[in-house]
Amino acid sequence: MNRCGLVIAANLVALSSGCDVLFGVDFDDALPASGGGGAVGTGGAGGGPGTGLGWTRLMLLEEDEVPHATTDFVRAIWCASLDRCVVATEGDHFEPGNLYAANHLEVTALLVDGDTVASDLAFSNLVPLGDGLAALVNRAEPLVMASEAFTDPTAWTLTELGDLDSLEGALNAQLWIGAGPDGSQLGLNNVVMTAPLPPGAGTLWSASWAPPTVPWNYFDLLQADPMICRGGPEATSRSPFGWVSADLGQSIYPVGNGFGEERPGACVSLDGGGSYRLAPLPEGEVNVGGPHGLRCIDAGHCWMFGNGSVTEPAYVYHSTGTLEAGLTWHRGKIPDGPERKLRNIAFAPDGVHGWLVGEEAPGRGLLLASDDGGATWSENLVIDVADFDGVALLSVFALDEANVWVGGDQGLIMSNGRAGRP
Repeated sequence: MNRCGLVIAANLVALSSGCDVLFGVDFDDALPASGGGGAVGTGGAGGGPGTGLGWTRLMLLEEDEVPHATTDFVRAIWCASLDRCVVATEGDHFEPGNLYAANHLEVTALLVDGDTVASDLAFSNLVPLGDGLAALVNRAEPLVMASEAFTDPTAWTLTELGDLDSLEGALNAQLWIGAGPDGSQLGLNNVVMTAPLPPGAGTLWSASWAPPTVPWNYFDLLQADPMICRGGPEATSRSPFGWVSADLGQSIYPVGNGFGEERPGACVSLDGGGSYRLAPLPEGEVNVGGPHGLRCIDAGHCWMFGNGSVTEPAYVYHSTGTLEAGLTWHRGKIPDGPERKLRNIAFAPDGVHGWLVGEEAPGRGLLLASDDGGATWSENLVIDVADFDGVALLSVFALDEANVWVGGDQGLIMSNGRAGRP
């Protein structure tokens, strides 16, 4: 039986595992959370109700005697409607992940078995691509994507990206992708790649941004404009990282979270990835620990978050303006609380209702909500829900202002039709 529905090229060679720094893993994120916490909710093999406050547990399917439902990391969720969702996972201890079809009540089918695609393949994000969906992975290739019928296993295909030059086959995470009839853009760790064609076996890619070596006149650009970014995209976790417009003309990624000297903020390109200028956070508000996650729903609505440091709390910023006219960042007001790590953020299409997830001491899930575009945030909505004790939340998706899904470690995936509120 074709369990994945993949069209796999005959010459695909399984890729060996390598150093996690190369594809943006932080070990605190990738290893199970401390504090234990057993099975969550009361649902059976196909799904079922959670135990409190409107939450419904969706159980991951068990395949090949691997206990996905209690071990996997749910890295991303994306839904077109209440009954058409995709869930992306990473296996425990760097085992392969899977893609599943789901709705707001249960996980319904295995779409892609990562172990049949490449060794240790993990899925990190789900992004719309044309009329379909792309599942980003923890290496430069392949491109795993589906047509509009993305809840059908046969809709998923394995696409050769083309000639990536020295990056071909590298264990280097896909951070964002955009593609259309006139070209493509691919964000990888430390480099932005562009091509004049859609991804395919004959597509020739080139590095358009990888300072200081690309572009060739980088130091001339920097001398003429001190706001030119000093480094490429450098992901340090599996949080969402980077966005590109449908026409590929505008793109953005967070900076200041790595080993460079970049001031915390975001790098913005208005020329198809040929150059990037810094849109900094307000001076003095974040001194160390720059943003490691970014989510945009369009060129005028972006959010960034970071974990701060030992002396600075976690934070979230929302933007005003647009990428083209210029972005200004405003810090959201988060109520004081215990030590927190932020992992993901999602907003409804209205750009007003949002959710921020992660974990807080002493090892419980964290879910904050905003009803004003990210200017202010609620207390932890799941602080008294036993299902979230000992579980780090890693992903969140908002279909609208009421229906929200969250995912985490230990195979956790939950839905709520009351915006996560009691």
